Amino acid sequence: MLRRVVATLGATSVICASPVLAQDEWVKFNEETSSHISANSALFESDQEEKDYAWADLDRDGWVDLVIVRKSPFTSAGKFPNVLLMNESGVLTDRTTEYASQSDVPGDNGFNTPTNDRDIIIADLDGDQWLDLVTATTLSDSDSKAIGHPRIYMNLGEVGGVWQGFRHEDARIPQM
Repeated sequence: MLRRVVATLGATSVICASPVLAQDEWVKFNEETSSHISANSALFESDQEEKDYAWADLDRDGWVDLVIVRKSPFTSAGKFPNVLLMNESGVLTDRTTEYASQSDVPGDNGFNTPTNDRDIIIADLDGDQWLDLVTATTLSDSDSKAIGHPRIYMNLGEVGGVWQGFRHEDARIPQM
């Protein structure tokens, strides 16, 4: 479950003169999840799917973004869309459709295509200084290569100062 916790540090002496001072509250946690996430909780919090997370500044705006991949727990049956939460001035906002739905496979909708993704890695795969995504699926003989094999999402960088998001590029993974 995603939680944003804000710590408020009080003035507490490092050396306490009495045991009563040692028990003074020095940190306070506030539940602020709802004010820092703008997304359907069924995609990342209230579902029972197995998830893996990766985070980085994907659009190079200075804010750390979050990628969530999902699958059925412990099995290869049941596929689910993945989630791209872009950090927009401190609010994680679901931008899956806007920035992660392109694909070079006809009929494929990138992250919106249900897959059995078990793991996610973020790396610059082509040396262009933009971070790309690699998802590791649970392999399945009955699925097409585009669904049952790992998937690469290339970061499209900026055009005219506007970040373009990711495109699933199936040809980057060989048939296994």
